[in-house]
Formats: sequence, structure tokens, C-alpha cells
Amino acid sequence: MLLTPLGGCQERGRNCFLITWDTCKFLLDCGVSPSFEKQNPRAFPHLERVKMDELNAVIVSHAHEDHVGMLPRLYEMGYTGEVYVTKPTEQLVKDACKRWLSALDDASVPKPYPETSIEAIRPIGIDNDETTSIAPDADFFFSASGHMLGSAMVNVRLGRRTFLYTSDYYYGSHLLPDPRHNLSADVMLCDAFYGNFQYPKITEREEFFRTIRSCIDRRGKVLLPLPLLGRSQEVVAMILEKLDSFQNVRIFIENELKEAWMMCMNTKSWLRQETLDKPDSDCFKRLSELTTLENTEDRLQAIGSEGPAIILGYDSPKLNLLYAQRMSDDMRNLFLFSGYQAPGSVGRILQSDSSTILANEQNKKQLAEVKHIELRTHPDVLDTLRFIRSLKEKPELVLTFHGEGSRCLEMATVVESEFGIQSRAPMNLEEISI
Repeated sequence: MLLTPLGGCQERGRNCFLITWDTCKFLLDCGVSPSFEKQNPRAFPHLERVKMDELNAVIVSHAHEDHVGMLPRLYEMGYTGEVYVTKPTEQLVKDACKRWLSALDDASVPKPYPETSIEAIRPIGIDNDETTSIAPDADFFFSASGHMLGSAMVNVRLGRRTFLYTSDYYYGSHLLPDPRHNLSADVMLCDAFYGNFQYPKITEREEFFRTIRSCIDRRGKVLLPLPLLGRSQEVVAMILEKLDSFQNVRIFIENELKEAWMMCMNTKSWLRQETLDKPDSDCFKRLSELTTLENTEDRLQAIGSEGPAIILGYDSPKLNLLYAQRMSDDMRNLFLFSGYQAPGSVGRILQSDSSTILANEQNKKQLAEVKHIELRTHPDVLDTLRFIRSLKEKPELVLTFHGEGSRCLEMATVVESEFGIQSRAPMNLEEISI
């Protein structure tokens, strides 16, 4: 078996891996960099290394743009086959590509393909644990990974060998079950987003809500920019559970986030059963008590509303810029980011130098508080060690990806030290014979 990373190694984003075994070739994921920098040589995977007519299949782990954003380009380059996904991802994959293209428009970044190419994607939805053949004596199955609705690890069998692509996974989701244990892996390609970092005993959720409460107590407005899928459902669930503690606080939610939440609640077979069985789980039905934002006028009214407020906003360049320009000059307000902000994004600029954002706003200064509290949807080092211990047998080789260079190297070092397993942090385009 030959593994060739086309992107995603020693970097965050553009995850794409070419597997060659005997006469079988297939891709695992086909994503883009989350960066909004206009000149980014590392924006897209090295698809020029793939002969599209030789691909047996494309297998996608979940519907975030860093895993699916370049799927339309495959079809433009001549791929005509299916894209295997989980059942929830089947509903999400085309919209994920459309949203990413729209975000490029908002940031005035050139597009790598026209929107019409998105319709060429041929997703085939597969249930968890359903074995699917991709070539003679080669098959795979999905197992839920706890990262977002529909996210999955990809468990591949090639003859007598097993290969496990963890993709993005997480223990401790409020809504999703933890990753499945007791899997087989001769070789594992492992999420190293946080490297050897161990999160402190005080949970990020406690700090998150203390920070919100501090802003509310000074009668400010909290903006929470959220991705459409994944972390947003976690935050909405936590807000709904604490709704009674936010008396006299108006809570606004973008219509797209509201629709995503409703879709999540309609896919209960993918949700954590113990959460659904909790006596207070009826709080999840209280979404109607939040005020929906559908257009710019609604957003301006939310910003100008009387008293403290929480705004559950969609994390896009256009909307973040609107809120930054309208809320930054009030020191009571808070911009609270809960996830990675890519280079060139409004969130990254606000955390470093907001002067470029406010340059055209006369007499405005950055007075509002800007804070980043990571609500994890990836494993820390303890999660990684826990998962490896859960495998039926220890892998012969562990490869790390999906983290900046130092993070991947740190994780590989820890795994090798802890288990005596050969572990490496490969580079993109490195051909790894297994």
C-alpha cells in the first residue's frame, strides 16, 4: 500500500490523501485551506498528482470545507465516479461547497471553480458500520467520530491489511456519541490538531459561560460567530439548557444556524442517547424562544436593541465585518470566538489589529472586548492516547496530520514514547510505502 498526502500534513486544512493498493486507487477527503488570504500557495490539494480515470472511489469523512471544498474540482478534472459519505453528510456536502464559495466572494478571493460544478458531485450515503466494496478484496466502513453531525472515521481493509483514517474526532460532545472503540488498524492516520497539548481540568465550557455572564452583567452584547455545523450545535444546546439563567437577555440566532439545529434534531439516530434521555432534554424544543435573524435589517436591530443580548451569528467574513464595524466602539460588548480563525479572516484580524477593519468607520475605535475560548471539537493528547489504547491491537505505524508542523511532530513523539509504536509526521507529497 502506498499513501501519498496531497494536503493536510503539517498544516491545518486541504485534507486529501491518495491511497494506492495493487490496481486500486482512491482518495480520502478532498478539502481546501480555511485561509482567506488572497495569495495562498497552500490553498488547494495537489490534485495534479492524480489521474482521474484511475480512481476507483472518493471517500469523504464529513462536510467541513477543509475536507470537501475541492470535490467539484475533481469532476472538472475528469472524475466521473461516486463520493462515498455518511447519510447525514449526503444532505450537507453540496451546501458546504456552496457556502465556502460564497465566503470567498465575501472576502474577494478568487474561486477555484464555478458554482455550477458543485452539482456534478455524486454523493452516495452509507450507514455506519455498513461494509462497502471499492475494488476486489478492498472495502471500508464508517464509524462515528463525535466531531460534527455525520462525521466518521474511515476503516479500510486492503487484502489482509487494515488502515484507519481517524479524520477529525472528539470525546465529550454534548450531542454526539464518543468515537467507537475496539477498531482494527495496522496503520493509523491520526488527527493531531492540538499536538501534545492537554486541556486544563477547568472545562472550557465553564470559562465560556463565565465570560458571557461578565458581558451580560455590564449590559453589553455578546457576538458568538459560529460555523454552520459542528461547534454551533454544541453552543446552541448549551444556550438552550441555560435559557432560564438568562432572564431579561434577548438571544438572537441566524436563520441558517436555526435550520441546522432543526436538521440535527431530526437526525436523532446520530445523537448521544443519554443526552436525549435526560429529564431536562425538553429544553432543546425551546428554539422558538430565540429571535431569528434573516437579513441585514434584523441584524442591525439586534445590535441596536435595548439592554444586554447574545447574538448567535454565522461565522462568515461578510457578517463578522458587519458586526465588527457596528459593535466595536462599545466597551461593554464582547466578540467571543470559540474556534480556529484562519489567516486573513475577520476573527483573526480582530484578535490582532482591528485598525484595518475600522479604517473606513469615522471616529470609531476598538473598545469592545475580543476573546478566544476554544470549544474543542478535536482530540487533545489524552484523547489520542485513550483512543489508541481502545484499538483491538496496537498499530504498526501511526501517522499524524491536520495540525501545524510542530503539532504533528509533537503528537508523533508522544505516541512513539508512550506505546513504542513507530510514529511519524509525514510531509505533503511524501510517498509512504506501508
